[in-house]
Amino acid sequence: MTDRVFYQEMGRRVRVIRRALGLTQAALGKQIGVSAYTIFVIENVGRVNLTDERLTALAAALDVFAWQIAASDWREQCGV
Repeated sequence: MTDRVFYQEMGRRVRVIRRALGLTQAALGKQIGVSAYTIFVIENVGRVNLTDERLTALAAALDVFAWQIAASDWREQCGV
């Protein structure tokens, strides 16, 4: 799996969890200190390298552990 595919998969997971929580991209971005556009890029493009800090912030805002966003069995782990 290439890095881009890995980040695209994580972005899809972020989107599913965010939507399940009823959060907008703007609301999630505000919680972690980035723009709605940055959240859009994370979720849809897969070109933003998620730093450990940003991944941790996303996970906290989504009420999951960072490893759950990266795990292959993430739906079971996150209850989505």
